[in-house]
Order: sequence, then C-alpha cells, then structure tokens
Amino acid sequence: MLRFRLMLVSLAVLVLQSKPSTAFAEEVMKTKISWPEASAVAWQTKKTMFLFSSSEPIGMSTKLTAKLEAIADQRVLSLSVPVASFDSGEKDRDADIVKILKADKHPNIEFKTPPMSILDLEDVINGNVSSLKGDLSIGGQKFPVQLLIMGSGPGPKAHLIARLEAKFSTFNIEPPSVAGGLVASVDDLLWLHGKLFLSDIEGFAFE
Repeated sequence: MLRFRLMLVSLAVLVLQSKPSTAFAEEVMKTKISWPEASAVAWQTKKTMFLFSSSEPIGMSTKLTAKLEAIADQRVLSLSVPVASFDSGEKDRDADIVKILKADKHPNIEFKTPPMSILDLEDVINGNVSSLKGDLSIGGQKFPVQLLIMGSGPGPKAHLIARLEAKFSTFNIEPPSVAGGLVASVDDLLWLHGKLFLSDIEGFAFE
C-alpha cells in the first residue's frame, strides 16, 4: 500500500512551482456542476431547441472506480466509469448517450495517466500543477488528452477537480439531434468534469 507524505510545501518551492491558473480556478467556481459528497464524473454540452433557446444539459455518475498502480518506483492513476451509469434527468437522452458511445461493446469510459514519479503525483495532489496528461478511452477508441486539474492539498476531504474541454468530433462522435436538428440539436461541444476524493482511490493511503 502506497503511503504519501503530503507535507506542506515550503515558501521557496512555492515560488518555483506552477500553481493552477487563476482563470481555471474561477471557471471551477462558476461551473454549473453541483457536486455530491462523493467522487463523480460528469459530461456537459450545449443544446439548442427550435433554433432559438439553448440549455446546457449535464449527465453525472458516481459509479466510478479509481486505482493507483505501482510500477517500479512510479505510479499510474486510472479511472473507469460505466457509460450506462450517467444520469442527466432524461431517460431518452441517457439512452442516446449509451447508443452513440457504443456502450454495448465498450461499456466504460476510461482515463489513464502515464507513469509518474511520487514527487510529480504529490505536486498534482498539492495543487502545484494545473494540467495532467493521459489517455482517454471512449467509444472503443483511445485519445491522448490533457486535463485541467486542481488539487485541494492534504486534508480529510482531499480531492482533485479536473476538466477536459473538447468536442464530440474530437472523439469521432456525431452530436445527437431530434428530427434532424429541426426540433433540437446539440452543439459540437463536450466538456468532461471530474471530482475525485483521494480516499476513493484504491491503492492510495495517507501517512
């Protein structure tokens, strides 16, 4: 079982580290995601009704699993969430998501980082870096991505908040529509959000 020190960083080190951008921190505060008191993943997009009114539907799942794997002296963080577990409040829309992401053949959305040193991982957790690279597997395809990320630092409710700004077309997905787009259409915009409590990561423990 991996144990982390998660010590407070000295002032001299803080000067040298790249803290999360103020812009991203402000966006996190303004996000329309209402997070539960549990780890969760959410998708968000924009929908236009009858060519005029618009809304931003959100689908959320708390059914994710997260693991931290030791590979020699490095660590790999991975997440997996069932496509069918997302709830947007509209059953038909949730069924469309299952269909367009081919969940019958590829039931999970998965994210996996490259191997990281323990110090690099501690920087992520302590909020000293603002991005995290990895591979996102969705709809049976794998894509390299870079998440915007903000770590809370140590504490009993220590967590990470992440966001990926992308498009449906980024992942070779056709945005869903109703009546050929005459009734409702979804913009080619797709945001993926995540909030992960460190206590929910298998293989992670505090020291």
